[in-house]
Amino acid sequence: AFLPISAIIFYTIPKDILDKVNMISGGLSLALFPTIGINSMRKLNNISDLFIISLKLLTIILSILLFLLALFVELMLEFWIDINFSVKSTPVVYLMIFGVFATSINILIMSFFQGVGKPDITAKLQFFRMPVIIFVSWILIANYGLFGAAISWSVGRLFALLLNLIFIIKTLRISQYKSEIIKTLSFFTVPIIGLLFSKIVYIMSTWESMFFGGIFILIMIILFWNYFLEIKDMHQIKLYFK
Repeated sequence: AFLPISAIIFYTIPKDILDKVNMISGGLSLALFPTIGINSMRKLNNISDLFIISLKLLTIILSILLFLLALFVELMLEFWIDINFSVKSTPVVYLMIFGVFATSINILIMSFFQGVGKPDITAKLQFFRMPVIIFVSWILIANYGLFGAAISWSVGRLFALLLNLIFIIKTLRISQYKSEIIKTLSFFTVPIIGLLFSKIVYIMSTWESMFFGGIFILIMIILFWNYFLEIKDMHQIKLYFK
């Protein structure tokens, strides 16, 4: 079914807000690129360690930021525009949060492809997945309209992330880190899914959202510090940027 052109605004504004999150991974990638290029001429092990550390740090930053955004986006849109816009756009933001997380990780991975002299992998993967994304988008948008557009965008980003992870593991020869990569990415997906489910079954007040968000972020930081980021990782970061 076709949607009126006026409905696009309920997609474009949330998309524009979420796209700003990619500035974090973009800035990190720019900072890392010279280090990747220099170390790729020495030992691939150095690049592998740098990738895992960068993935961990980016995941914790994105997890906290997107968690807060998911928690308060409804109030933010209501205050910024109006309650009607908030009601229609908030579900779109929820559906696109996973896509923006995947996009940020993809930006990081692409900088490693380019840094080690394999920029062609990115182009080949984009060419491969384009027909799949077009087909999925056509089906979802035709059947679910605005929500279908949001879902198809996130599905496309997640599909790209899957392919990029497969090839970066092969390129950097880090198959031994597969479980660690999965554990790191689950650090984002589990709390976000839990939050979105809780917001569906229970409508939280502003104070409840602030209390819940503060406690949960504190738990996330403690878990990350104790179970995800190791002491050697911090030393490795200092070593690379000397």
